[in-house]
Amino acid sequence: MLFDISKKSKLKEMILQELGKSQLSDEGYSKIRALRDELGLPEEYVTKIREKHFMKISEPVLARVRKSCRYTTFDEEELAELAKRFNINYDFIGNEFQIYRSLWEIKNNDNFIPPSINVSIRLAKGEKCYIQAGALWAQIKSAHVKGWFSSELVEEMVDISGGSLYVTNKRLIYAGDTRSTTITLGRILSFSLKKDGRRINISTGKLVDLMMMRIDKSSGKPDVFRKMERASAEYIEALLRRN
Repeated sequence: MLFDISKKSKLKEMILQELGKSQLSDEGYSKIRALRDELGLPEEYVTKIREKHFMKISEPVLARVRKSCRYTTFDEEELAELAKRFNINYDFIGNEFQIYRSLWEIKNNDNFIPPSINVSIRLAKGEKCYIQAGALWAQIKSAHVKGWFSSELVEEMVDISGGSLYVTNKRLIYAGDTRSTTITLGRILSFSLKKDGRRINISTGKLVDLMMMRIDKSSGKPDVFRKMERASAEYIEALLRRN
């Protein structure tokens, strides 16, 4: 066991030495592989070290993307250069950054076509879904409160159900645990966003801002979709503005 630790330390020292250069060259990588073969260590050990240090040195860029909820082409190029330096392949768009890229594209590219996603709910013919977001559905109820000389209109937000909000090219669909609703895009008169606290994202372990969206319609009580992660809420807002 001690001998194995010694071999790993020797290989790690060479890897870090090569990674300290501007780029992991073919020559440098050949040296690492030769030493790995000599010591009888698996390729996975080398890969893990390269990926670990790539993620460490990429953290400032990743933090900037998560904070802004935007994944620009500049960010992508910067990460691609770092990946080249460490001689690894990593597809951020294929992971959590897809929505960050879509958010940047929809606000900066007039020719952007929102990518559609596959969902389990039933859609109409020709209907495409662009996003599914976890949300709490609430409605605004109004009541007149009488005072000594006049009455005042007071609004109260009442939670109705937990579930998921879907945005398509034709409507908003809320599939709730206890109740569901549908809002066709033509009925939406106005919408607005505001902050709604923070929570830990389960998949990334990062603290994220939460938002709520109020939607006023041509008929019926105003709807509020709460506790949505900021990126999802801002993307929904951008999609509605394009309608």
